Amino acid sequence: MAKVQASNECKRAFTAYKINWLNEYRKAMNSYAGALGEIYTKEVAPDFFNREGERQDFYREMTRRVEGVRDGGYLMADYERVVAQYDADFKAVIDSYNRAAGCYGYPTPAGLAPNPNC
Repeated sequence: MAKVQASNECKRAFTAYKINWLNEYRKAMNSYAGALGEIYTKEVAPDFFNREGERQDFYREMTRRVEGVRDGGYLMADYERVVAQYDADFKAVIDSYNRAAGCYGYPTPAGLAPNPNC
């Protein structure tokens, strides 16, 4: 039973990490991309009205950064590695719970009643 409880605590901690850190990071990066577009549209483009080359250079850089925030973008590479590691680790925690609780093909451990939630 202690292993089941420890696995549940670990699952809760992983879920909190995903909600409080991974999801919040993703939201912040989406806001960053939106802010870049807004800055360009409202502040930069009008100032470069007569300087087409500068406006296009800035637009290319802004687009590169916005694209970098999308899935597979260069600004998201570390984030995506962390998410992949999170997914693998979370699956291992779930497997640990299933093994400790006798769920999904694992035998019920001695001393525990069969788990009705499996």
